Amino acid sequence: MVVRPDEIHDRVMRKEAAGLEALEGRIDSALEDRYDPRSGVTIDEDIMGEINPIARDSLLDRYRSAGWNVKYTPCQKDGSFYTFRKAVSASAYYNK
Repeated sequence: MVVRPDEIHDRVMRKEAAGLEALEGRIDSALEDRYDPRSGVTIDEDIMGEINPIARDSLLDRYRSAGWNVKYTPCQKDGSFYTFRKAVSASAYYNK
């Protein structure tokens, strides 16, 4: 059977479900252990392991929807990382 492009996401997510749950737990633990409202939390890219990029992006979108600003910083010298900060809405700047 030929897979359609719109089926890929669902198939990947089903395949990666257990790995995503474990990854979410590792990220949540890192956020709980290291949260600093001023600087956010830096998490090494290695935490992602061998997860499929479609599943990784979907998980990071869930963090964004939950109120996190997630930024990826590639760095060949020291290792790439993600920074999680509390998202601030534009209205917060204008309502001061």
